[in-house]
Amino acid sequence: DGGTTDGGGTDGGTTDGGGTDGGTTDGGTTDGGTTDGGTTDGGTTGDTGDTGTGGGTTGDTGDTGAAAPGTLTVVGEDITGLEGKTLVFEVSISGVPTGALGAACATITSDPADFSATVSTVGPDPCAPIAALTLEPAIYLVTAESFSPGNPLPEGCGEATVELDGDTELAMPELLACPVPGGGTDGGVP
Repeated sequence: DGGTTDGGGTDGGTTDGGGTDGGTTDGGTTDGGTTDGGTTDGGTTGDTGDTGTGGGTTGDTGDTGAAAPGTLTVVGEDITGLEGKTLVFEVSISGVPTGALGAACATITSDPADFSATVSTVGPDPCAPIAALTLEPAIYLVTAESFSPGNPLPEGCGEATVELDGDTELAMPELLACPVPGGGTDGGVP
């Protein structure tokens, strides 16, 4: 109703159930094609009439449905067979060869184990977080690797994609044998 007086009450906003009233004034000429007269609005779905309560519920919040930036957290529950290992997760934009945007690490100290690791900006050591990384809405590729202490080569590898919309959680990707240079796998499982 445009926020104007309507039969003694006000509609409370510029939208009415997600749309406009369709008329030029409320109580002057016509409203949605019918004379208003102070009893019914004649507007779109969600209009409760001229009670002054603000109309319907749909569309009143102004939510455009646009995706929101947020953090990405990798979670694992009841993880077995990885005690003593460090898990490293690197995040990049899926399909864009720009390298890792950030990383997260989890050191597994029990079997079974639960963990939660939020992707952060990092330096040369992916397990030395600098600050939580806020990512723009997109589809991201998360690669996972497991390492034993003192071994610079990963023992288990996996990957998953996730669409980020606000703060998002991703279940840990399954770890399989890692590919080795020249083809094949290292034959090991994490």
